[in-house]
Amino acid sequence: MKTSRRSLTVNEIDKAIGPLLKYIDCLKSGTANETDLWAACCTNYLMVELVLILQSTKIQADDTVQEIARIKLSIARDYFVNHVSDTLEAQQIRKNNIGRFVATGDEIKILESAVEQAIEILSLADYGHLIQAHAQTAPLLNKLTNDINHRNQKQQQKPNQ
Repeated sequence: MKTSRRSLTVNEIDKAIGPLLKYIDCLKSGTANETDLWAACCTNYLMVELVLILQSTKIQADDTVQEIARIKLSIARDYFVNHVSDTLEAQQIRKNNIGRFVATGDEIKILESAVEQAIEILSLADYGHLIQAHAQTAPLLNKLTNDINHRNQKQQQKPNQ
């Protein structure tokens, strides 16, 4: 599957950005929770990895198109790494301080722009690129999930001791 060069379907693109879209909707409705945030973080991390893969891949196009694609990829990487990550982190900190997830209008705009950029990046990618990005992000995301689950279990055990 890692070598499949077929374009991503609309359904596959929708699935890839789905967790981020759901998180935005939940923020707007006031129902966002830790699971929604974690899924949005995973989607953001996947997009960063996908951009890195695409940056190291030769694009089958003329030099002008290649240069435009390289610039777009660089901008997208910066956006996901800096703006989106900072926004998600700020929302977690705010949740820790006030007890629920809320977002400013600017934060919602950043996340909505991330969705637009993700769609554009996924449109450049093929199925093999997406599978490769999933494979490369899975070990770290699994480790982080296990660490979070372990920490949560320890915190739940403290009142019982």
